[in-house]
Amino acid sequence: FLSEFIKTLSIMVDCASAYPSHAVSALARDLFELAWSFHDANSVEVRRSVLLAMATCMQMMPMDVLASNCRMWLPFLKESSMRDSDEECRKLSTIMMGSFADMSRH
Repeated sequence: FLSEFIKTLSIMVDCASAYPSHAVSALARDLFELAWSFHDANSVEVRRSVLLAMATCMQMMPMDVLASNCRMWLPFLKESSMRDSDEECRKLSTIMMGSFADMSRH
């Protein structure tokens, strides 16, 4: 249930991104924080949904907010990209690290 709930919230935030506003940015931040609280779940489905939510939200959050918190979640992405038992989680983590690197250069 939790993984489906997080995925559903990710879809809602993604759809809302078509109408950029401070409210959408706040929703993205809140979902990012909610998802992060489950980043170390035992369930592969939950970890996948967490990474999906984080990836969705990263695109809508101000760079300064992402940068100020990256010391918390960047090590997790690096570890996940190399050692997660699930190939999809490893791929998502690798893609997210690349996206963050691209975003931080601009």
